[in-house]
This record gives sequence, C-alpha cells and structure tokens, in this order.
Amino acid sequence: AAYSGRYGDLAAAAAAIVLHADARAQGAGATSTADGALREPFLKFIHFMRSMEYRDLSGSEVRFDHMQNVIGQFPYNAPSVFNFYLPEYELPMPGEPEPEPEPEPEPEPEPEPEPEPKGTLYGPEFQILTPPLFVGYLNGMSELIGHGVSDGCGAHRGVGTVAWSRKDGHPTKVCPGGRLTWQEKGSENETLRELDVLLTGGRMSPVSRAVVRTAYEEAGLGKKVQAAQQAAVMTAEFNTLGAPLPLEGARPPPPPMKPGSKPYRASVVLFMNGGADSWNMVVPLNCDLYSEYRAIRTNLALTQGEMVGVDSPGQGACSRFGVHHRFKFLRGLYDQGQAAFITNVGNLPEPTTLASFRSWSASRCFNLFSHADQQIGAQTLKCQEQGTGPKGAGGRVADALSRGSQAFATTSFSLAGSAVY
Repeated sequence: AAYSGRYGDLAAAAAAIVLHADARAQGAGATSTADGALREPFLKFIHFMRSMEYRDLSGSEVRFDHMQNVIGQFPYNAPSVFNFYLPEYELPMPGEPEPEPEPEPEPEPEPEPEPEPKGTLYGPEFQILTPPLFVGYLNGMSELIGHGVSDGCGAHRGVGTVAWSRKDGHPTKVCPGGRLTWQEKGSENETLRELDVLLTGGRMSPVSRAVVRTAYEEAGLGKKVQAAQQAAVMTAEFNTLGAPLPLEGARPPPPPMKPGSKPYRASVVLFMNGGADSWNMVVPLNCDLYSEYRAIRTNLALTQGEMVGVDSPGQGACSRFGVHHRFKFLRGLYDQGQAAFITNVGNLPEPTTLASFRSWSASRCFNLFSHADQQIGAQTLKCQEQGTGPKGAGGRVADALSRGSQAFATTSFSLAGSAVY
C-alpha cells in the first residue's frame, strides 16, 4: 500500500479500514447483527487501566498474577499452539433437528428458488466466554477498581501478586497496590459523558447510560467514580465491539423443568485433545504383531515388563494385549466387564483405502492433516464439514432424546470450558 508514495505506509492501511464500506455503514447507523465482536478479556483490563490512568503506588512496573485460569487469557499462556480460541468457532445457537429419512415423494412442479443462505456467524472469542471465566473477569475488575493490581487486599482473588513493605521493622502487606488516577470532570453529565467516550467510544445505549448514572448517584462521597466505573465495565458496550442492539424489556425466564420419572443415565467424555499416544496405551502381546510394533516404534516401544496383560479371545491375529502399567485401573474395569478398548478409530466420513484416498474418489475430512480441524471433527463426528457448525455429537444426541417420543429430560455441560462435543 502506498499512501505517501512509500511502500508499507501504515496510513494507507488505516485509510483502507476507515474508508471501507462496512466501516462507513456502521457510522451511518446501520443495525446489522452480523457486525461486531466480543472483546478479549485481558485486553479489556489493559484498556481500562490506560483509560482510567492507572498508577502503581510504589512507581514499580505493574505485575499481574497468572490469569489464564481466572479470565481465560494471559500473555504467553495460550493452552495450545492454536491460540486461546479457534478462528472457526461459530456462535453457539440451537441446532436444527436432523431430518428423518422419508420415502421418495411424488414428482411435483419445480418450486420457487430458495433465498441464498445466510453467511456463517463466527465468534472466536465466545469460546472462552464461560460462566466461571466471566465471573472471574467481573471479580478481577472489582478488585482492580478497589485495590489496584494487588492480591490479598479484598474479598476476592486480586489480579496482581502480594507485595510487602517494612514498617517499624515489621513486614506489612501493601494495600492497595495502585490506583486509578482519572478524576471527575466538572459536572455529573460531563463526568459520565467522558466515561462513556473513554470506555465504550461513546456507544452506550440509553439503558446502559441510565444504569451507570444510577450507580454514580447512589454511591457515597468519594465512591461515585468507582461505582460508575464498576457499572461501566459490566455493560454490553464495554464487553463488545460494534453497534449496540439492545432488546426492550426483561428476558423471560426459562420454563421450569419437570422432574423426570425415568432412570438416570449419563454419558461422560474425557476428551484429551489428541495428546494421548494411543499406540502405547494398548499393545498386541504374544503374537507376531508385537514384533512388528517393536520394529516400527524402536526405542519408543513398551517392553513387556511395562505393561499389564488383558485377554481378548477371538481377535484372530492376537488374543492378548498389553495395557500401559499406569492404567491398571482400566485393566480392572475391563476384567469386570465395565470397560472396552476400541482401536483403529479415526476421522473418516466413509470407508477409505489408500487408492481411493489418493484418487479423491472417497469423501474426505476437511483439512484431514490439521490437528485443530480434526479435534473439532472428532467432537462433531462430521469431519467432512468445516468448523463447529454441525454441532457436537453429544449435544445432538441430547437434542434427539429430548425431542423424541419419550421426551427425555436432558442436560449437557462441560467441566473444561466451551466444549464442541
């Protein structure tokens, strides 16, 4: 790009952004629900501290505690090489029921052409917007406003580390560690207007402005700005980008669930993100396959002394297998008939040979050799479709059970963030 005749001029990139039709449409008051994004949690802390002019009381560098498990994001702490969230993560929405197969219909006149399908809505940052992490964000903001970047100063875990100083020869905890130095600007209206500009770019809806104003007016002397800041960081406008589109009225409560009369059943999935070396979990023993295994795996192969054996008669090539010695509990469950080992399972839309794969005559998974895409495919069981659009297999099963003739009461939840499954 050349804005001033120099290659790589960033002014040209900035001009291309602000002069783009989408940017101008937003400025003209467009109300598209597809434009916008959820803001990254750690960037919200940095934005807030800079806008509200944070200063460390000792003049030291600001030192955050590790916040990855608190808000879902922290520098150099991404849970994998695929970042904190996936770029193809789609907005979680109710899935349409899968149609049941029907007999061939009678020939009918050609119907009117259907409208073009709407584009897929992607919301990568929503993958780390879970209730525990958002509560961690709210608690962290509350501690930051009240006690600065510190820890052990308030009711909740702080966002910093515990700092000590010596007073009269005794160690004393430094509380607060810093403070927000931004001050009120003249009248109440001027103060709230500038808060709106600094924290949301002036995008607060009338409802959000009223909430912030109420918090400001009801707070005691010396606490008004803090109360307004606390209310502002909870608004939709501070936590998102794009035109705010508030809905009128309160959200109706969900209908109460009726107690079920059917017996309780649960399906628990431990998804290991592809990190398990399955070839060293179950190994053929006492047969020719073990020699082949040793030849291929060389120094990574398990010796027979590193495994506990399980019998599996009727398997043809091998009737005894070895389980890694750290999985003795699995051998116990297997012997009790409570566990099974399923091998040679992977992402394929249909039975595929090497010849059909190379000739493209067989259906393929999307990005078959992409670790991130195959993690998604393993959870949707539709690896031939890109992204999380097909919805997780577990969620689809729950939907089918709840819609079936017996109308099971189903609930799905994850203990480890937003799970596609």
